[in-house]
Amino acid sequence: MMRLNQIAGLALLIGLAGCGTMTGPSSPSVPPPAPKPKPEPAVPAVLSQSDAEMTCLVQASRKFGVGLKDAVVVSSKTVDAGFMVALDVGGTRRSCIIARDGFVRSLR
Repeated sequence: MMRLNQIAGLALLIGLAGCGTMTGPSSPSVPPPAPKPKPEPAVPAVLSQSDAEMTCLVQASRKFGVGLKDAVVVSSKTVDAGFMVALDVGGTRRSCIIARDGFVRSLR
């Protein structure tokens, strides 16, 4: 019985060796691909004062339903968050606060 167990064990070892899992030849190792660097987050372009005024004019024209020629910049100034633009839209005084990245925060 002991001899039968040894023969069965030897047969199992030879079978596994043929598969290459225990002691058989191994395939050539290929190094893993090098990790790619993470892309840098996109930095939004800083808006100039004239770009901020134009953005406010276009948004006011759309929001209040008047032609672009009927919207006029009365004054504009730099504030902490970006720009504050005073507009005359169709004869009504309006204000626009726009961030430096171009997002219109308030248009009233």
